[in-house]
Amino acid sequence: MQNYRRALTLLCLGLGFSVSVPAVAQDLSFPHVITTGSATLMVNPDKAVISSQIRVTQPTADAVKKQVDGVVARYTKDLKKKIDKRFISSSNLSISPQYHYGDKGERTLVGYVGSRSVEVTINDLNQLNDHINLALSDGMNQISGIQMGLKDRKAYEDRVLKAAMEDAQNKAQFLAAGFQSKLGQVWQVEYHSEQNTPRYERVSLMQSKAADVSSSYQNSQIELDASVDVIYRIDTH
Repeated sequence: MQNYRRALTLLCLGLGFSVSVPAVAQDLSFPHVITTGSATLMVNPDKAVISSQIRVTQPTADAVKKQVDGVVARYTKDLKKKIDKRFISSSNLSISPQYHYGDKGERTLVGYVGSRSVEVTINDLNQLNDHINLALSDGMNQISGIQMGLKDRKAYEDRVLKAAMEDAQNKAQFLAAGFQSKLGQVWQVEYHSEQNTPRYERVSLMQSKAADVSSSYQNSQIELDASVDVIYRIDTH
């Protein structure tokens, strides 16, 4: 379901008298009207990125590497039976020592902790819960995030921008008509994009169990916003 919400915006009409206007309209000597068009589009996600991690503690660095690499190899092998390898991305192994500090500040090496993460892009949300179960059953002991997204984000961005442009045009025509004037050509346009960084629904699940969470994720929505500041000439002829 996709719905547009029209936002209330500041409208300024410059018709030969002094008014407070945005920076884009400073020092304009000709009659003009300024409008801000805006729109919001709510979209159901159609893809997800699952981030899972294996994190272990062992007495030696070699033991950490062996266990972590083994889990990631098993998980990756099972993933390739379900999805193309281009939708799978794994990080490098990270290992660090762990110390115990005594009362006098002395430290004693007690072991090593290591981790690797795997990101999987799911293009069928009906398989989301199965992939969570697969990660945990293969030994990935933490689902660190689920990011909901859109396969064709640009198409939706273009749609919400078009709605913002129409909003600005409609407001400008209404204002000009209200002051018994005729709307002229566009003088300047300034576009404000608020969706350059994808807005994903984020969820953290800490190494417990994979309940059937697919429906709750699919019920979330992604919000896309766009706004444009437009200066129109007023036709005085």
